[in-house]
Amino acid sequence: VKWGALFSGIDSEAYARHANEGIVLTVGYLPGLKVEAIPLLRQQKMRCSSFSLSEAEYAMFSCGKGKGTRLTILRCGLWSGSQGGAWNAGLWTPHAPWIDNFIMDIKEYSASVSSRQFPVGIILFGEANSDMKLVLEKLDYAMPMDTVIVGDERGSFVYRSQNNSRNFCGGTGHIEAVALVFVQDRDRSSGNIRFHVAFSNGVSAVGARYKAASVRTNNTDCSTWLTARREGQQELLDGQSILHDINNLLENRIEAPDLYIGVTKHRKVSIGAEKPMPRTCVAYHGVVGGDEEYLYVDGIGIKTGDNFQVYHSDPNTALASLTEVHDALKKITLERNSKSFKGDGDNAINVFGGLIFACYGRGESFFERLNVDSSPFLENFPGVPLAGIFCGGEMVRPCTTLIGQCQGASPVSCCLHVYSTVYLMMSYTPSSVE
Repeated sequence: VKWGALFSGIDSEAYARHANEGIVLTVGYLPGLKVEAIPLLRQQKMRCSSFSLSEAEYAMFSCGKGKGTRLTILRCGLWSGSQGGAWNAGLWTPHAPWIDNFIMDIKEYSASVSSRQFPVGIILFGEANSDMKLVLEKLDYAMPMDTVIVGDERGSFVYRSQNNSRNFCGGTGHIEAVALVFVQDRDRSSGNIRFHVAFSNGVSAVGARYKAASVRTNNTDCSTWLTARREGQQELLDGQSILHDINNLLENRIEAPDLYIGVTKHRKVSIGAEKPMPRTCVAYHGVVGGDEEYLYVDGIGIKTGDNFQVYHSDPNTALASLTEVHDALKKITLERNSKSFKGDGDNAINVFGGLIFACYGRGESFFERLNVDSSPFLENFPGVPLAGIFCGGEMVRPCTTLIGQCQGASPVSCCLHVYSTVYLMMSYTPSSVE
């Protein structure tokens, strides 16, 4: 059940009216897959805000047993600030053993029920004040490219695993996230389900590229204060100067867009006692403001010398990206129809359902019309069940089944997005074809 922020772009009065309404999603038997809910437990509760959630405000995963396994998912999405605005992020450190333990739990579960050490898919739900950047960086490093990872960075949940040792009480630690883990069953006689992912971008770069010159971290509100230089120049720029240049470039826009910096981070990542390996990724940080001293952005993890560029929310970019997604999904439909005509329909991608994870800032207020994000799926797979939620940070990792990405997209890994929409499609192949 998702309750609270069910709709995009509503005011506080409308939010209060709908606060107790919810949407229920029940996941039934999935041929060829085993499913488990695995929590990310932090032993010591470290929060950047005094805001606390009651147990009733969390998402619950309750599991049955055997072939009739049924997962009922209850989740709540909470939003703070204006539409598309910044979130208060959780405090993460580069050496976070609880994340390593979380990844090892996923791998151990996979190995225990499957011939594969890694899952085929993970749907991840983060806690309301969490910052999932480091979690996703480590998951991206640890999982093979054919493991699909999607989800919502910030929401609220309670959960229940089939393994009671994973069901923690409040005094044990703080649950930062829960992963719905889909693992290939050793017994695949009933067929096989595959995950396919599509991605629609909703931000555009604006202005010059910058290099962070001085960086301060404010752990009180989990924000970063920085100055910067334009790439190739020596002049030191404060926040006011940077935002003045950006606002001049965007002065013809009717409404002021939300701003982010996309930071290219060169880091070393490891799991447990492994030797750290170099990785490069892009992380988005919402722009909070700027003055004659600093540019203020949400989240931490930025270092002096990191390169970044300013991005703004852009419905035109989103519409162009949705066209790419629509065309990519149309190719799946045309291929399926062609193989069915030739009597080989079982070998085609037979989509039987889909989930959408859309930024809370998108919707009617962003596109000025309804059902824009759902149209690529609904028009290409009429009659196929589709469900979705608005998110406070859309998670999707680059993987072998990622389709519909716009031309010119950065080859550098980015797993946590802003103003985007992620499509998870599920297809079924009978066992006779496997």
